[in-house]
Amino acid sequence: MGTNHSPELGACPHTAVEALKAALGQSGIVLPSLGIDDGSSLGLVNLGRVRPDVALRLAALLGEGPGTRPGPDRAPEARPAGTASPGPEGP
Repeated sequence: MGTNHSPELGACPHTAVEALKAALGQSGIVLPSLGIDDGSSLGLVNLGRVRPDVALRLAALLGEGPGTRPGPDRAPEARPAGTASPGPEGP
């Protein structure tokens, strides 16, 4: 029998699945089997199976690590060093 949340971490698997789908979707990656593992009492998320090309794209995306690509919620001043920020130069 499944549960609605992971008591150890306080995370809701439904929220985790939707957040992961959205994040992967921004990079054009779809995990068709992504969903809740209803057979688990731990509230697990099932990542499922993917084709090798999708696994390689996912590995490349994860290999970039956090903070290496500007996103919509990232301020220009938080860009990696050596990255020019748009706009006029100050005095």
